[in-house]
Amino acid sequence: MTDSPDSLDLAALADGHLTPVLGRYFERSWSHGIGHRLYDTAGKAYLDFANGIAVTALGHAHPAVSAAIHAQVDRLIGPTGAIGYSEPVVRLVDRLAATLPDPIDSIFLLNSGSEAIDGAMKLARRVTGRPAIIAFAGAFHGRTYGATSMTSSSPNYRRGYDPMVPSIYFAPFPQVWRDFDGDEARASDAALEHLRSMLTSIAPASSVAAIFVEPVQGEGGYLPGPVRFLRGLREICDEHGILLVADEVQTGYGRTGRMWAFEHAGIVPDVVCIAKAIANGLPLSAIATSRALQERWGRGAHGSTYGGNP
Repeated sequence: MTDSPDSLDLAALADGHLTPVLGRYFERSWSHGIGHRLYDTAGKAYLDFANGIAVTALGHAHPAVSAAIHAQVDRLIGPTGAIGYSEPVVRLVDRLAATLPDPIDSIFLLNSGSEAIDGAMKLARRVTGRPAIIAFAGAFHGRTYGATSMTSSSPNYRRGYDPMVPSIYFAPFPQVWRDFDGDEARASDAALEHLRSMLTSIAPASSVAAIFVEPVQGEGGYLPGPVRFLRGLREICDEHGILLVADEVQTGYGRTGRMWAFEHAGIVPDVVCIAKAIANGLPLSAIATSRALQERWGRGAHGSTYGGNP
């Protein structure tokens, strides 16, 4: 398609009242999307290699997704979780639980990956009675305060927000190629040894509620967590009664060749945080755990106005 002389310049209109805080990768004005292509307001087509921001796993305007949205709009808009049940929500959590390994079978629905991370932090601290959280250098977990406090992929995300949420510590993530010439075993052992040292010093194991890990670090450099490393994390958590939280916001829903990236290591986390591809562009996320763990969290311990919008 060619540019049109009367194309709508949304950027010029946005200058009036749309916040300048939100960063953008492109200063283009978009009209619509179909499949794997985006179209600007001049009608020019672009290949969307990023799926929006890693959300439109089925492409733009997928017929089945659009039909489901239209059908639901005519029946019920707005969440009903606090006042009762709605069929789409109940069916979704049933199908989602079926993709997860035992004993993960209980789903808490929210709106974004950051919300899922914050909720998982609250869960971990409440059910363990411990304050400390361990994340990894290079991690990106989101932009809410709790998630930002566990993020270290760029100083820009944290600048000017101190003090961050307290009792969060960063351990090294295996740098297989940067530091160990591709030797996954050595890289994993070095990272695990550093973590064990932390658990006997600055973050005593008895004070640690959870370890949050991206099975594949995204903004940290697209670094797959070695199998040896992820299994080592599971062993350390089991040894000390620490919850292992898998941040599958970017890696979940088949993006690594399996439904969940942690499956490549043959481990089962205690908590799985899910978002992005789960709803093909709609605001939806989830915290998945065993029912026993959510029962320990307690009725009314967390909530969401829009979480689980049917």
